[in-house]
Amino acid sequence: LAEFFTKEWRGVQQNPTSAGCAVKLLGAEAPIFKLQPGQQVTIALAMQSSFDDEAPLKAAQKMATDVDAKSIDALRVQHRTWWADFWAESLVEIGDPFLEQNYYAANYCLGSALRDPDFPTGLYGLWVTSDDPRWAGDYHLNFDYQSQFYGLYKCNHLVQAATYHAPILDFME
Repeated sequence: LAEFFTKEWRGVQQNPTSAGCAVKLLGAEAPIFKLQPGQQVTIALAMQSSFDDEAPLKAAQKMATDVDAKSIDALRVQHRTWWADFWAESLVEIGDPFLEQNYYAANYCLGSALRDPDFPTGLYGLWVTSDDPRWAGDYHLNFDYQSQFYGLYKCNHLVQAATYHAPILDFME
């Protein structure tokens, strides 16, 4: 195991949250290495939050420790299969390469962001790059939140659209 990190958010949030991250290198002996021609190094990153496990750092460390070439190959197959199935759900031929590129780019963003049925994206998707995004990056459950789901129905990505309800149901008493 090369490195590990933790992050906690307490006090301001309704639900204190923590996360753990562990990194393992396969094909290199140290966290700092010089990649030689023909050499292959795999950087395996495992992340867990307190929503996944009560001890997210220990869980992430175990995931990283358990990673080997065989498990990476299995994950790669699973990943490629997921995307092949996703793209097979929807096809559009507009005749305008620019519009088609934007159509597929938008679907890619939503496919990337709306995969966890318990945690759909907030106002900024998965791409929050600070600890204090505007509007807390949360679920306002207004047009800003709702509009990201509109295209999913038209594009036949119903599994991703089903994530819409998770925060609404969590807010209910």
